[in-house]
Amino acid sequence: MYRTLARIARDEPETAILGVESLLAAGVLLGVALTLVSPLASSLPLADVGFGLAAAATVLLTVASLLAASRRIALLLTGRGGLRIETFWRLLELLLAFLVAGIVAFAVQLGEFAATVPDPRGGGVFVGLFLAFVLAGVGLAVVVCLRGMWLVVNAELQSALDGV
Repeated sequence: MYRTLARIARDEPETAILGVESLLAAGVLLGVALTLVSPLASSLPLADVGFGLAAAATVLLTVASLLAASRRIALLLTGRGGLRIETFWRLLELLLAFLVAGIVAFAVQLGEFAATVPDPRGGGVFVGLFLAFVLAGVGLAVVVCLRGMWLVVNAELQSALDGV
């Protein structure tokens, strides 16, 4: 199995990147789902686990998307990548990844002034920023899932057209 994964990562880096991003997107969506169902099982700390999982997976997905998008844009600018639908999906991911990074930077900047705020953790601004962070992460996860579905549908269409 390790050899197969190493071969895919070496020969088809786009597929390997999509696999990693899909796992991270599943982590984001699972974390949000755990948080949403936490009121149903109040004896379990699902909200704590869900928020932590969603936040960590969102940060990792943002980093992976920024790296993958920069690779795609470098291929486009050097003339080796060509303009494909993959470029559109990567640019959309890049937009959402910058949105997540901007929310994090804004929260960090506000955190510097936390000494003047009586209780910054319970403040509406920080709760709103965290919800925006999670929602942007969900948007990024949905774009990754849509890109994966597009690749599957495109492959099915190509195989159907090749059979005609």
